[in-house]
Amino acid sequence: MRELLRRNKNFRFISWALALSLFGDWVGLLAIFSLLGGGNPATEFSILLVLKQLPIILFSSIGGKLADTYSRRKLMIASDIVRSLLVATLILNQSTVWIYTVVFLQSTFSSVFEPARGAIIPRLVPGDSLGKANGVGAFIWSSMLILGSSLGGVILEGVGVIGCILIDSISYLFSGFFVSKLNDNEFYPLPEKNDAQAVKINSPRLLTIISIKGVYGFGAAMYLILAVLGAEKFTMGSSGTLGISVLYSCRGLGALMGPILSLRLFGDKNHQRIILLGLLVMGLGYFGISVSDSLVLVGLATVMAHMGGSTLWVYSTTLLQREASDEIRGRATGAELSGFFFSSTISQIVFGALMGGVIIAPETAAFSCALIWWGAALGYVWLFRRYLR
Repeated sequence: MRELLRRNKNFRFISWALALSLFGDWVGLLAIFSLLGGGNPATEFSILLVLKQLPIILFSSIGGKLADTYSRRKLMIASDIVRSLLVATLILNQSTVWIYTVVFLQSTFSSVFEPARGAIIPRLVPGDSLGKANGVGAFIWSSMLILGSSLGGVILEGVGVIGCILIDSISYLFSGFFVSKLNDNEFYPLPEKNDAQAVKINSPRLLTIISIKGVYGFGAAMYLILAVLGAEKFTMGSSGTLGISVLYSCRGLGALMGPILSLRLFGDKNHQRIILLGLLVMGLGYFGISVSDSLVLVGLATVMAHMGGSTLWVYSTTLLQREASDEIRGRATGAELSGFFFSSTISQIVFGALMGGVIIAPETAAFSCALIWWGAALGYVWLFRRYLR
């Protein structure tokens, strides 16, 4: 993976863009958690996470269509500029209504950026390096989660909410700068079309691949579960967010280790089997969270769970990028993101209501997520044999 970054200038630029914007996002998210943490954490965090996801459900398909129609590079730059300006307005207005509005609009433009980024990756790297490229993306996401969550808590304690908001806003400007340096003349050429082998956007084969993240997302109350556990069960720091920071850092560490180990052990092959393994490990980790009482054990279980989750994400992304042709890759990526965030939003609403109403404990919610992923693994055994043999 280091060789790919060292030799490929375009891929290095898109990686820097991803790293900087993600670091800013995690720092900004902790600042928003701090602003909203005065009432019922489960309810407020649930609303926040739903508002972050709802625009991606509604607009990712539109973003995918735009990515298949217009310059993907220009779409990403425009999205970064608008998101930077939106986040900066929180310096002047920190009311709950405006925070929720900014989060919604910020995610709306992310629903344009992400399909464009996912669709452009296969043009930036050779075909045999696609798995490594997605592994680098997962490595960056995980590293920035660890840095943003751990340092974000320290930064929030040191420079306050305004400083965190500024970091988030400026990070988008740096992201747009690096995207602007992509050289279209160095893109890898499109493979020759073969109508007999082309996979259509509505084929059962491609729909099965697109649905992987959507089914995985029905257990995505994991984000809310970790936030509630960190805020209520493992409260630390004067702002009360350090417990969240620790658990989110564990989540990032697991997501960091998963693709590195899986690519080293299994290589860029056997995607269906590795996806099934990811579902099983994810379930085992959240079962561990449900039965553990100490922060150390919950942290270790979180690391293991997200090793499985990030491995599933990388291998399913690579599978989709290889199956979908360039003409439909933006729409396929947008549909995949819409499916994931639709299911994860349902998960957040249901488990947020249950935990906010003190109907179930976060440990029970974690056990429920484990059952969802284990059930999904059984279902995909049949689907993979039928459509991805």
